[in-house]
Amino acid sequence: YPLQWDHGGKRLRRVDADWLAFEPFWYPLARDGVRVTTLDVPFSLPSRMPSGAEVVNWGSQECLGPFASNRPELAREILRRFGKHPMGQDVPVESPPARLDAIRRRLVAGAGQKAELARWLLESTDPELFVVVFAELHRGGHVLWRGSGDDPGSALLDVYAAIDAALGRLLDSPAAKDAAVVLFSTHGTGPNLTQEHFVLPVLERFHATRRGEGPASSEPRPSKASPMRWLRAAIPGQVQYLLAKALPAGVRDFVVQRALLGGVDWEKDVAFALPMSGEGY
Repeated sequence: YPLQWDHGGKRLRRVDADWLAFEPFWYPLARDGVRVTTLDVPFSLPSRMPSGAEVVNWGSQECLGPFASNRPELAREILRRFGKHPMGQDVPVESPPARLDAIRRRLVAGAGQKAELARWLLESTDPELFVVVFAELHRGGHVLWRGSGDDPGSALLDVYAAIDAALGRLLDSPAAKDAAVVLFSTHGTGPNLTQEHFVLPVLERFHATRRGEGPASSEPRPSKASPMRWLRAAIPGQVQYLLAKALPAGVRDFVVQRALLGGVDWEKDVAFALPMSGEGY
């Protein structure tokens, strides 16, 4: 997740290279002279790759920064040729049928644009290793899942079909003629059966016990009210959707933090529940 717990600051913060730096597996390959091109690998930090072509956050689901490339002229050319990806940012509010259909159409269109961009990069950068991620599948699973079991519904299947067509367009490139191709997904989509609604009551009882307010079976004291939680419950989903699209990432991060943590005394309560080692976990 782009926001992680910062023990030193007692807050959630967006991951960045100055705090939790990491290096993708293709960086050592690039340093060894392998020609590398990557497109939209999620959770990529702003590129520091010294050679090759790395494009981040053009059409990604989980972003640690804005759209960019290790070659600024390449980023400008991508926008000139292909424009912005139509997927937009993920806004986790309940969507009416009309918006769901608009999201479906944007994801289908985005898969086609991603195919054209990926094919252009494959043919123009001549890579020995080419990595591309189609985040339209992930966003579709988040937003368009309306079925259960193995029946996700036609909207999500439309996105799957668009990805199939995009892969066909990419693999049909002469530049991929002799390529060894690996297709994989790190996880799938399904019903949420985690029973996560039990977590907060359990933690509240735990905190009450550590504060000396009685055994774990006793009723914990009420949590402090969070104005942000109240606002999120009171403001209509359409208004939240429009606000989230208009506001910068820093403001959205603040809203998430206050909605999740606004009623918690971190110094007294969470220090018991989140033992840390080092600067993060």
